[in-house]
Amino acid sequence: MIEEFMLAANMAVGESFEKRGEPTLWRIHPVPDAEKLHNFSAMAERYGIQVDEEQARTPAGLAAVLKRLRGHPAEKALSFQALRSLKQATYDGTNVGHFGLAASAYLHFTSPIRRYPDVVVHRLLKRRLASLGKPAGGFPPLAQGPATSPEELRQIAAESSFAERKAMEVEREVVDLYRSFFMRDRVGDVLDGTISGVASFGAFVAADQPFVEGLVRTEHLIPDDFYDYDEVACRLVGRRSGRTFSLGDSVKVEVLSASVARRQVDLRLHGERPRRESRGTGERRQKNRHPQGKRPGKATPKRTSGKRRR
Repeated sequence: MIEEFMLAANMAVGESFEKRGEPTLWRIHPVPDAEKLHNFSAMAERYGIQVDEEQARTPAGLAAVLKRLRGHPAEKALSFQALRSLKQATYDGTNVGHFGLAASAYLHFTSPIRRYPDVVVHRLLKRRLASLGKPAGGFPPLAQGPATSPEELRQIAAESSFAERKAMEVEREVVDLYRSFFMRDRVGDVLDGTISGVASFGAFVAADQPFVEGLVRTEHLIPDDFYDYDEVACRLVGRRSGRTFSLGDSVKVEVLSASVARRQVDLRLHGERPRRESRGTGERRQKNRHPQGKRPGKATPKRTSGKRRR
């Protein structure tokens, strides 16, 4: 209920600026990119979900797609992929609407104690009330001075959007760090989980309990097999075994390692022995291994969070 009131307040203030044609700092969320939506549609079709791409470029159409995903084995993973097809919400001096909230005029107004864009909107609204000779909530009048120009608003929007992205990156890094720190004492544990993401180098698995995510590299899936990555269906297919690893598949995994330095939890498919290697090959790999566990010349694969901000 509180969130609904906050959304209503943000929309009401936004509409007041739009009706008067006054410049302000908008919170915008553009229509989804057609190419990304097409890629999601092709993927969803492989999982039995039909997507009308034209309808999905409307808030109601996309909501209908997410509704059809409910109860599907790959619901969480496909919902995450649907969100990835959306553009990121940002701040801007030009209003293009907010797709995710189906709002034609939306801004951030309700949290001036923690967000600078809200402070900017408060000052603009307070200046308007002062010019109309109306009280501004009992607070002293705003100091007189030049009004904020559209160019200044664009600069504030760019800096605020950049700061928000950096904060989100730090937040993800901290979550990954604590996840790996927590799993240090769980090495060897066998966990039930669900495949939440697939890449050419392996499958990401979200454990049921504790709710953490780790990576099963291709060499830690079925031994003595090689895998082709089906990018459209987002799955791995074994060349020899024919076994597939797709979004939503239930698997049992074993915690292989947890590196706080790399902020990475490595898993392997439970019940499968590692791929056989010659003694010389093993020695060479051990000798060339990075002290922190990274492979020379390769960056540690990372996942982006599905968390979206309105």
